[in-house]
Amino acid sequence: SCARIIRWDHSGAVITEKFDYLANPARLGMFFWRFSLATAEGRGFDPTAVLVSPDSLDYKWMDEMASDNEKLGVRDYAREKFKESIKDPLSKRYKLSVLHKLPEGVSGPDTVTYYLVGTPLFQATSVVGRGTRVFVALVANSTADRSKRFVCLKDAWRVNHKGIEAEGDILSALNAAGISNVPTLHCHGDVGDQHTMTDRLWKEIYPPATFADSPFKSHTHYRILTEEVCLPLEKFKSGFELLKFSR
Repeated sequence: SCARIIRWDHSGAVITEKFDYLANPARLGMFFWRFSLATAEGRGFDPTAVLVSPDSLDYKWMDEMASDNEKLGVRDYAREKFKESIKDPLSKRYKLSVLHKLPEGVSGPDTVTYYLVGTPLFQATSVVGRGTRVFVALVANSTADRSKRFVCLKDAWRVNHKGIEAEGDILSALNAAGISNVPTLHCHGDVGDQHTMTDRLWKEIYPPATFADSPFKSHTHYRILTEEVCLPLEKFKSGFELLKFSR
């Protein structure tokens, strides 16, 4: 007859004290009442990830781009990986939006681009932490702008602490400096106002503690896309072939 209410995010978890919900049913009832009135985003849904309906043009276009009739030359392995990600008829497909992060000191209107994805090629298994997922994504800005292009999309919860740069900022600097053998940045940006709260709640509970004392890291939802969809290491026959294709 006892329960605890637990709130998880990528930083950690906040857990209530144990309470008897038979002796005090109002406490559990109040929680469910408030939860039912919360927005979808407040309940943990991501508004920038929209489910693709099987009868939509986006769904059909994903099938077309994954078909064997659509050959893309030397980049055809990207199409094959994309095909693998949508082959399960029970798997869900999503349209993800990315709000571009402008370089520091550059002003201008925000730009949003859209990408179609299936199941991730890689998915972290830990409940907390960065929660990294990697997709082969199809660029899908609009039905009138159908570029036959696959990119690599990394969705993660980056550590957002002072002195830690976003991966896209580092990659942008490397590209601008002409450094070879690094991916080409397509775009990157934080996802809405999605930040972890466990780290902030801990500081409220222990106000005298310093930042260094906290056992929790602050995470921000983040997406970064690169032009290259890279081959996994096991696809190379030898170290020589890996170095040859890395030039």
